[in-house]
Amino acid sequence: MDLPPQVIVPNTEEWCFEDLDAIEIARQITLMQETLILKITEAEFIAGGWYAKENGMDLSPNIIQLIEQSNVLTNWLSTEIVKHLTNESRGEAITKCITMARTFRELNNFFGVIIVLSCLHSAPIGKLKKSWEHVPKKSKETFNKLTLLMDNQGHYRNYTKSINQLHNEVPCIPLISIVCQDIFKIEDSMDNFSKEPEGWIQWSKMSQLAKQIREIKRFNSVYNLNPVTKIQRYIRNAEIWDPEMIYQIAAIQNNLESDLPLTKIYSNTSDFWSDYQFTEYDITYIFDNSEQPLRYNSNEIIVSKDHSNFHMYIISSGTVNLVKTQEAVDPIISLGRGHMFGIESMIIEQLVGTGISYYVAGEEAVALDRVDFEIINNICGIRSKYIGKLSYSVVIMLSNLLKNSSIDENSTSINNSGNTSITNTGNTGDNEQQARMKKIFQTDEILIREIPCTLKKRVAHQGSLFVTKNSLWFYSNSFVKVKVSIPMQDIMLIEMRKKKLKFKTLAKDSTYILSGFNDIKTTHELLVSTWKRCNSKRKKKRQAVYTISRGYIDDSNIDQTEVYDISGLRSVTQWELTEDDWELLLKGSQSTTYNVGDSILVEGEMSEKIFVVSKGMCKIEKEEIGILGYLNESEIFGEISLLNKCPVTASVIVEEECTVNAIDAYYLNNLFQYFEGLSARFFYFLIENLFVRLKNRDII
Repeated sequence: MDLPPQVIVPNTEEWCFEDLDAIEIARQITLMQETLILKITEAEFIAGGWYAKENGMDLSPNIIQLIEQSNVLTNWLSTEIVKHLTNESRGEAITKCITMARTFRELNNFFGVIIVLSCLHSAPIGKLKKSWEHVPKKSKETFNKLTLLMDNQGHYRNYTKSINQLHNEVPCIPLISIVCQDIFKIEDSMDNFSKEPEGWIQWSKMSQLAKQIREIKRFNSVYNLNPVTKIQRYIRNAEIWDPEMIYQIAAIQNNLESDLPLTKIYSNTSDFWSDYQFTEYDITYIFDNSEQPLRYNSNEIIVSKDHSNFHMYIISSGTVNLVKTQEAVDPIISLGRGHMFGIESMIIEQLVGTGISYYVAGEEAVALDRVDFEIINNICGIRSKYIGKLSYSVVIMLSNLLKNSSIDENSTSINNSGNTSITNTGNTGDNEQQARMKKIFQTDEILIREIPCTLKKRVAHQGSLFVTKNSLWFYSNSFVKVKVSIPMQDIMLIEMRKKKLKFKTLAKDSTYILSGFNDIKTTHELLVSTWKRCNSKRKKKRQAVYTISRGYIDDSNIDQTEVYDISGLRSVTQWELTEDDWELLLKGSQSTTYNVGDSILVEGEMSEKIFVVSKGMCKIEKEEIGILGYLNESEIFGEISLLNKCPVTASVIVEEECTVNAIDAYYLNNLFQYFEGLSARFFYFLIENLFVRLKNRDII
């Protein structure tokens, strides 16, 4: 007996379809099928479990398993082809499948041949015309020959001729589905017993059944191949997508005019999570131009919801706590070394107009690296992938807050830091100050802060500077009444010189010098951040641009470029999902109608889908707590389990008959690969939804 051929195994630890050799895949699938074929008894064919209305698995277990296995393998190959992101790589995957089919034929595994052909002739793969253009001519010829061999014309005439020529001692896996069809026709058209004479066995029927079964069982020899358990396990556990999703993804791929400039040619569903996580290289790249490390004392405020934030931070040492109020004892969440924060407060403020609580130093001093959002903006302009990564990081943070609040409704803290008091440097505008400003200046603008200071304009006037989102207002009644209004959009320069602040505006001879601040650095940061915030809302016209560098507003670039955009990201992508975006998302969704009382998601189960309520109403319910809330039309759920790859934190139960669209993670991942900016817009959509839910539950 000849030695079996040497197995072809990749050298890498982790495998994917790209790494495996087509010939070895065909060999291992053949051994997997042979295992089931050898278990099939004659009684299973007689029982006809594959067409029985019930108890089919009990009647013909191995036949049904073999048929189901072939369907799974067909979908697996289709999935692997559309996982490839370019026409050329998909052409190579198709070529690989053709090589598998050729190997199946050489092994006389006709069932394997039909599995590959079913995949390549399917509607999704058949429509990939641009990908088929990359299949070599020789492979196409092989494909056509195999198609002709397994053509169903004349009841598989060519296949029947080929298999009849094989010797009984040759290993072979026949096309068992043909035998099953023939047996069904015999059973359907002939009775077991004759009518004339009555009660006699129909020997002609039994003879035909025996002939069909004998054709399958005549091949008794086993394949001389070495099994590779790891490859077989990989094939059994491989990711398989829903056929309808495969069709939709293939349609998108075929409609692209040309290949996109992608950084990879193959994508798994797991990329939905890994693609948007910051790597060590990303962190080094972003914080390479950071300022000198900043140090904060215990319990000192780092980011406040009272101020617009324009920086992104990474923790070098110590712990940073997120607290709901300045007087809060327990943190909502604690962040340690290597965690980043700051970007979420800016994004949320842009989306919903309010900040996200307070970040404060923990019980010990904290060291931070910090970069300005202008640098982030430039990075996103150069490398657009960072837009999705930044927005994804915010989604993960908010979903973790909501997840932990669902786990323990009585305490949303992840790490109890003990009893703390929070230090705040500066005063916040209260109702009395707001009323005083309105009375003095006859304005309804919302006061951000009132700051005692002195205005030097020929003589010194001691009074107060009122800071609002759109203006600076100064009032003094020390000797004579002095009222000054400075629109933020008119400010050209804010310069900090020792203990003084110098303002220059567009108006002629309008320079103001302010002094006498209790904390000039904090005041300067507040004014600069408020100025940025105001100018981010101005329309992008060819007008003055003011750049901010280390606390200095420079007007040297006037009329040379667009006005500075505070959002940083908004110049690259829009916040909101468009109608075209929603059409794409829902086109690949699965629509299901549920009755009252049906469970759509069950607490503790795993889910890799996001759900959209199209019609009706659902309730969110948690064991031992009860109803957490309700979901109405156009609202989403399931995002926490999907994003965190964790069990569902609360059940979703139908309150009124409803229709729900489920969007799979692998479909989202493919859309994000092909449509630039869609990932960021989708994550921003989730940010807004998560923030509203957090606010409604009074978590932040």
